[in-house]
Amino acid sequence: MKTIFRLLLLFFLPLVLASCGDKKESAQSCSIQLDEQKYSTVSENENCSNYERASAYLGRAGVSFANFLKTGATDNLTKTLGISKLSSPTDYTTGNRGYVTEALCLVGANTFVTSSRCHGSSRTRSTDELEISMFANIADFIYLNYGVLDNDSNGTLSDTEIEGFTKLQTDGISVDGLGTGLAAYNRNLK
Repeated sequence: MKTIFRLLLLFFLPLVLASCGDKKESAQSCSIQLDEQKYSTVSENENCSNYERASAYLGRAGVSFANFLKTGATDNLTKTLGISKLSSPTDYTTGNRGYVTEALCLVGANTFVTSSRCHGSSRTRSTDELEISMFANIADFIYLNYGVLDNDSNGTLSDTEIEGFTKLQTDGISVDGLGTGLAAYNRNLK
């Protein structure tokens, strides 16, 4: 009887000890924590994959299905996503856009990851990372549009705001570094 008890103890003791491990910091729990909307915990946990961490950063930025399913969420994207007025299109950190930038620095295209915005190095991305990268790019585009164009941050683009944009009125925003490579200069044609 003692032999059977010892064998059972020897067999079940590792299982009991393994179940007592700290699951909050394990990579296995990252997807569970994402499901529980614990975005801060996952985004800061380096044991989680880049895909999971980028997903968490997007969640912190308000880009989640749960957020968009709320009543009235699509009526005012500025409010739903917590979009703050941007001082320029290259303002990558104001408000929740900083979280989108963090996501893109983890899973974005190599030209993005190696840019001055991220200071990373080239690498190969998984299919999951490509998919979440597309969502991050869409989120960044939304933040850019509303952060720059919606001057009063009310969630709607008024005729005046649209006219100001289409006439390229740049009052109140910096347009340096828009990525066009064009520079204004004075031509002295005689």
